[in-house]
Amino acid sequence: LGDEHTTTLSGHIRQIASLLIARNLRRVVLAGHSYGGMVITGAAAQVPDRVRHLVYIDAALPDPGQSLFDLIRETGCDPLSFAGLEPAPPYTEKVAFDPSRLRHIGKTYVRCTKSEFSAVTRSARQKIAPVACQWDYRELPSSHVPMAEMPERVAAILLDAARV
Repeated sequence: LGDEHTTTLSGHIRQIASLLIARNLRRVVLAGHSYGGMVITGAAAQVPDRVRHLVYIDAALPDPGQSLFDLIRETGCDPLSFAGLEPAPPYTEKVAFDPSRLRHIGKTYVRCTKSEFSAVTRSARQKIAPVACQWDYRELPSSHVPMAEMPERVAAILLDAARV
């Protein structure tokens, strides 16, 4: 829409949280691909009572106070080396959330082993390792876009998350 409320990370987070509230949605499975991991993390932390499960599909897995660019730099990569990434507000804004608000929410991480973002997703796997019992971790032999390459496998993972 081109206004500051929809072209920032916090704007995207507010859109999702507002939709869940406005439609009185509960026990929702939020799936985020790539940058969408930032959005679902922030949205779930705002309305944790409405979210049942988070599914990160080859996605950013932020810590509080990190931007997507911070996450990428943390892995030793230059964010501008990836096609389509620019220093725009959604990618440079730091996500603010309280991780304790996400503890009761189920979580799945899908790492695509042929992804051009493998350094970032390897970092996510390392973050998950110490709390592996709280995560369903999966790997797909796919590029960064498994929805196009393996739609049935992605659909099955989403359905599994809905059943938990």
